[in-house]
Amino acid sequence: MNRQNVTSKRRNRSRFRAKLIRTGVICTVTSLIVGIGVGIFCGKILWNDPNTGSVSSIATHQPIVTTAPTATPAPIAPFAVNADGTTLGTNDNPFSSSSSYDFFLQVSGHEEPVEFSVSIANYLSPEFYETNYGDAYKLMGTEAAAVISITASAPVDVNDYLTFSLETANGEVIEGYPLMDAAISGEYSSQLSANQPTTLYKRFQYDAAKEAKYLTLLHPYNGQTVKAYFFLEYVPDPTTAPTFPVASATPTVTPTAAPTPSGIADAVFQQYLYANHAQ
Repeated sequence: MNRQNVTSKRRNRSRFRAKLIRTGVICTVTSLIVGIGVGIFCGKILWNDPNTGSVSSIATHQPIVTTAPTATPAPIAPFAVNADGTTLGTNDNPFSSSSSYDFFLQVSGHEEPVEFSVSIANYLSPEFYETNYGDAYKLMGTEAAAVISITASAPVDVNDYLTFSLETANGEVIEGYPLMDAAISGEYSSQLSANQPTTLYKRFQYDAAKEAKYLTLLHPYNGQTVKAYFFLEYVPDPTTAPTFPVASATPTVTPTAAPTPSGIADAVFQQYLYANHAQ
């Protein structure tokens, strides 16, 4: 009888130990799970807020403070809008000699946009060339040029950012010659000094069958290309018309120079042609 009691007690103690072990394991696993959950939750609280770049306010018990994004500057309109709602600078309403096209461009080497001001100062027809230069040059009768006045707020090469050409009333483009610094016998020039008004000449070959009506300007703007129109018109008033330089050098030797790349003979060669072939 005593042996049975001892055996029963031993069996009960074994069962109790097993129960305690199971309970301990369950408690340990539960603690681990809870601990992991708490750790994840706390980690989220302490993690940097991607919107503010600082520790979340839940952890610091501070109100959330967000900085308003910097306002993007409004784009500068490429063309001015008149009081009547019309847009100046289109082929229907081109710039004239009494108006200017002012705009900004991002120029390499300058942090701030560079301001440009472009206007058409005059139109020189074949008749103008014949009247003013016919006595000194042997002309072809097709000489013509758009006189451009241009200013930039920083030194810049016009050819790097602006493209000038001519256009007929029906939209046919006339490329013309590169920009020059004189109405005749000038040098190719496109470099501007800061805030220095500069007169440049866009010479082209006149053709009565496709007469140019506009000077056009292409330039980049917000990833696109803007096209501005200037009406070709002669300004006869000497108080507003610009002066047109003429080379005055007289050749002392027989020239051997070939015509310039534009196809127009230089001053010395022109004088030679006139002296030897003029009737």
